[in-house]
Amino acid sequence: MPSSLEKFPVRYDVHKYLGRKPWYIVYNLIARFSKRGNAVLDLFSGSGVASFEALRLDRNVIAVDYSPLSELIVKTLCSYHNISEFDRALQSLTKKLKSIEHIYYVNSIQGEGLLEYWIPYQHKGKLIIGNTEKIINNISETDFTHPEEVKDFKWKHERTQIPKIPCSNVSTWGEIFSNRAQYVLHNALEYIKSISDSNIRNALLVALSASLEKIALLNRFKSIGKGWIREKPICYYKPQDYIEFNAIKALENKAAKMRMAIIETNNLLEKSHGSFSFIREHAENLNYKAKFDLIIMDPPYLSEVPYDKLEALHDIWLGFKPENQNIHKAFDQIALKSYNALSDRGILVLLLLNYQKESREFFVNKLANNGFVKLKETRNYLGSKEGLSISVFKKSN
Repeated sequence: MPSSLEKFPVRYDVHKYLGRKPWYIVYNLIARFSKRGNAVLDLFSGSGVASFEALRLDRNVIAVDYSPLSELIVKTLCSYHNISEFDRALQSLTKKLKSIEHIYYVNSIQGEGLLEYWIPYQHKGKLIIGNTEKIINNISETDFTHPEEVKDFKWKHERTQIPKIPCSNVSTWGEIFSNRAQYVLHNALEYIKSISDSNIRNALLVALSASLEKIALLNRFKSIGKGWIREKPICYYKPQDYIEFNAIKALENKAAKMRMAIIETNNLLEKSHGSFSFIREHAENLNYKAKFDLIIMDPPYLSEVPYDKLEALHDIWLGFKPENQNIHKAFDQIALKSYNALSDRGILVLLLLNYQKESREFFVNKLANNGFVKLKETRNYLGSKEGLSISVFKKSN
């Protein structure tokens, strides 16, 4: 059985999807509560951890999520791709990015070089001068050697309003993304959209979406001596609160990881006897025709993390419309339909991560009220919140 000490699968290092559960725990749960050839329902699929691990274990899996971003990620990372075609598209994208790399050249008293990152409010950053890395402390806005088209660049996303999140101190994307980053994203997105092969196009869109987090760095960090931890809450911060990364390198890095993930998935699918399909719909609206031997349920947070607003960063830039799901109102119907979809000897596993106690009680009680019997539960705590809660249910007799 896999453990946290095993090599981290490349596919989970492509997109830092919110609320993702540990892959090795999900793998072990599927292995324990289902058999080869069984039908598995990955409800609230998110980034598709359960879907991918079910495929690894030769299960037949259906993934369900209402998010277009989830559909893009899960279908991309659970499907076969022509690696030669992907390589050609990636080479063309890299060539496009290299043609605008000059926007990251800046001057300093230590010389002219390629800007790796910049901390705006401290006016310092990291330069690559020749083959040497140097930390400089006197960069200012006037040091940038932007071409005029970058200085004056105004893309529509800059004027797009950011969904209101408590504690955020920004109102438009232009307060998060510099002109340079917007210029890179615009050029990259326009090229990717022109790719005729939908599978290859979607794979590069996932890489672009993944690079947004590093470009914007939504999370404010603080040092703990041996490393950095995220300060809460998760929200959007003005430029003086974040590090502006080189958007080109961020995208190239994610595209390279996507390539490795595609190879990983292709190798898996060549050996797997399982099947995969994705349904984009609100869970309460579905009527399942098949019976499932295992349901993995990973519901969205209640009021603790504004999923729909945070995911707007990805949705808006990729042309998706952010959408909220009222899980409080819908969960009775979801629980009832899950009960009807589960086989008589089937198992439902409820996964919760970093939930307040009342959130866990809400989901557990709703399942119990709709005919499920809890077999076992494991929990660990991180301060006032639960770390990971795993509750196992069967249908009542």
